Amino acid sequence: ASGGGTVTVCGAAAVTCPSASGSLALAQITCGAFTGTLDFAAIDPNVTLTTGFDCSGAGTRTISIGDGTWTISGTGTAWTLATVTGLTFNANGSTITLTGGGASFLGGGRTYNTVNFNNGAVGVFTSGANTYTTLGVSAPGWVVLTNGTTTVISNAPTFTGTASAPIMFTSASDFSAATISVASGTFACSFCGFRAITGTGGATFSATNSFNLGVNTGITITGPSTGGGRIIGG
Repeated sequence: ASGGGTVTVCGAAAVTCPSASGSLALAQITCGAFTGTLDFAAIDPNVTLTTGFDCSGAGTRTISIGDGTWTISGTGTAWTLATVTGLTFNANGSTITLTGGGASFLGGGRTYNTVNFNNGAVGVFTSGANTYTTLGVSAPGWVVLTNGTTTVISNAPTFTGTASAPIMFTSASDFSAATISVASGTFACSFCGFRAITGTGGATFSATNSFNLGVNTGITITGPSTGGGRIIGG
C-alpha cells in the first residue's frame, strides 16, 4: 500500500513462484498509494483473492494484471478502482471472475478483457463508464449501471436467466437512464429485467421472456408467454 519501484510477480530467480499455469492464493491486494509498476504479465499466473483488489488512490502507478484468471470471492467491494488518479491500467488478456454474492465491481472507467459475475454476484458499476471485451452474468444476477454513463461491450453478449432466477439490468436512478453500447451483432437476453436502460451502438437488443420495468429505449422486450396460471388469494 506504499513505496515504489518495480514489482515483477515471479520475476526474480530467488522467489518461489508458480509456473505460468500455476496460481497465487492471496487475501487482498492493495496498491492505491504505491508509486511504481506492479506487473503480473511476466508469467500470467492465475490469482485467487478471498477479500479483493483495491488499487483506488492517487499514486503514479502502472498495474498490468496479465493473461491469467483472477477469481475473487469477497462479498463486499471485491474490485475497486474508484479513484484512478495517476493510474495506468493494463487488463492484458485477463479474466476477472467475481463469485461472492453481493460483490461489487468499481471499474474506474477502465478497459477490461473479460469480467464475469458468477454465483448470484451483484455487479454494481458506480465508478464511471467501463469497456469490456466480454461481460458475463450468471443467473440470478443484478447489474446496476451508473446513470448517465455508457458501458461498452465489444463482443455481443447472450444472457440467460430463468423464470425463478432472472438477470436484472437497471440504472442507479429510476428515471435517469444508463446506456449499454454494443457495436454489432445481437445483445440477446432471456428471462431478464430492464429498468432505465438504453441500448445503442448498432447491435440489435432483443430480450425474450423478459420484463420491461420502464424508462427503456433501444431494446425490444417481449414478456413471458401466458398459460399454466393459477389463482392466488381466491
